[in-house]
Amino acid sequence: MTTVSIDFETANHSRRRICAAGLAVFDGRKLTESLRWLIRPPKGYGWFLQEFTDNCHGLTWFDVRWSPEFPAIAPCFFERLSQADIVIAHNAQFDLGALQAITEHFGLDCPISALAV
Repeated sequence: MTTVSIDFETANHSRRRICAAGLAVFDGRKLTESLRWLIRPPKGYGWFLQEFTDNCHGLTWFDVRWSPEFPAIAPCFFERLSQADIVIAHNAQFDLGALQAITEHFGLDCPISALAV
């Protein structure tokens, strides 16, 4: 069974302001792949709340300013999701909400299995 664990960090309270993404792929109990990306939030939405920088992830605009926006990493991210028998997240409501918000913002098609959890 293939399990994919996902995690997102956001610049502020909006879920579409993803500034980092990570996923881990497991084949049974064996970790087979671990990927992470810094992501530039969509144009006009890249302001970072100090409390998020200080208390959550430590990222600032200067960390992500030259990073790609989500559509650039989406093919790789979605490929891993489409291979999953199950998708897990520490805070699934937040992480799946962030994934849904960013895909809607950019008009991307997300693998159905990821949003059906």
